[in-house]
Amino acid sequence: MKFVAVLLLIGIAGFAAAQNLSGEAEHSQDKSTEYNGIGGSIGASIFKGKPYLLLGFAPQFEYGKWGFGIDGAIRISNQGKLRKEDFDELYDAVRFINFVRFGKPNDNFYGRIGGISRATLGHGSIIDNYSNNSSYDDRKIGAAAKVDIGFIGAEALSSDIFSQTLLAGRGFTRPFHLTPLGLMWFFSNIEIGGTASFDFDDNASRVIPNHEPYVSVIKVKDHPSDAEFRDSLVVNRDSTDIGIPLEIFGLDATVKVWESDNVEGRVYGDFVKIVNFNQGFIFGARASFKPDSTKFVDLRFERHLFKNYFLPNYYNSFYERERYNDDVTTLDYITKATRLADTTSGQGNGFKFGSFFRFDRDIEISVEYAHLDNIDNRDLMNILLTFPDLWLDFFGSITYQRRNIEDPSDYFGFDENTIAQARLSYQPWKFVVLSLITQWTFERDENNHVSTQTRIEPKVTFIAKF
Repeated sequence: MKFVAVLLLIGIAGFAAAQNLSGEAEHSQDKSTEYNGIGGSIGASIFKGKPYLLLGFAPQFEYGKWGFGIDGAIRISNQGKLRKEDFDELYDAVRFINFVRFGKPNDNFYGRIGGISRATLGHGSIIDNYSNNSSYDDRKIGAAAKVDIGFIGAEALSSDIFSQTLLAGRGFTRPFHLTPLGLMWFFSNIEIGGTASFDFDDNASRVIPNHEPYVSVIKVKDHPSDAEFRDSLVVNRDSTDIGIPLEIFGLDATVKVWESDNVEGRVYGDFVKIVNFNQGFIFGARASFKPDSTKFVDLRFERHLFKNYFLPNYYNSFYERERYNDDVTTLDYITKATRLADTTSGQGNGFKFGSFFRFDRDIEISVEYAHLDNIDNRDLMNILLTFPDLWLDFFGSITYQRRNIEDPSDYFGFDENTIAQARLSYQPWKFVVLSLITQWTFERDENNHVSTQTRIEPKVTFIAKF
């Protein structure tokens, strides 16, 4: 029923809306992964230093605006056994679905089933840079969709179409499009929207203070042969029952204040209410510049105004880990809802800065930094580098996400506060792709315990194109 609701939300037909200059702030994709045919791979997968033989099967088919792709993998250990994490639940077979899509993300009509990466609704005051596949072994099959017909439109996402987890949607209108004033750029770009999000996951509303009697700390070994013990948190009970789902609602408005062939500027404001907690305001400005056909710059700044019990950009790049995360010290939060319930020092407030740069198709850079005034050691940084046309047609990309930042010394590191991935690919012939993927992420075991996971995957893919 939930997936049907997503489809109903976007089931509108009409006339297409014009694209804005700010719509160019998108990173290029690896062209070697876009083919119509059957791909087969052989290589190696290394998880936490343990190697496996990798055999992959990746057919992709396109028909008009429709596309379908499978990304299946079998990994065999040195002992000739299948990697159990790839086949320990029925969902693992479903994860072979890479995507089912209609259109492209920048189209006026777009829909996708599969992994969701860097999804944002509206200005991102509620859903911002969210991914449901940040953990490789805990990735989900979600859905994302958008329709924009000028006067009205909608965008929506579901983090998991097979279970009750995060479901969000935003409807919007440009009210002057059906009036004579809609012929003027100022009035035609006034936009008003409303967002609703619901997280039905059991852990979404759990408040677990990180101290006795709610948790206990015990000494454990990850393996009997380990020389040292580590601290492990055991959750005894929650402190309160907020109720499921966790609900967040928002209203937003945007006004374009400048438009020319190579420059545009906007101002916007959002009101966000987190049910059972508090509300806040977000005010922002965004400017886009296109000095010539090969360069593009997009800059954005926001100011967040709120009191206690509020967090802007709640569903962010770390949310799938922070919703429930027992891989923390006694100074950190076990659930995102606990952090929300503990934001009581001071009057809140914060800011977020975002930027995107493209230079001659050689490099694309986006940097996002969010800061909260009333909580130390909780800044968040997202960096994405893309190299669309490297030397000899190499493609490269680096995604780096870092949380719990206190000062510049915390900007870079690889621990439980980092999610990162790098990809390098080269296509020497039309039917062969060489690639290397490295990933710093996290995993959950059968007891929902979270731990850091590393993945290194070099492979060669042979493609039979149709």
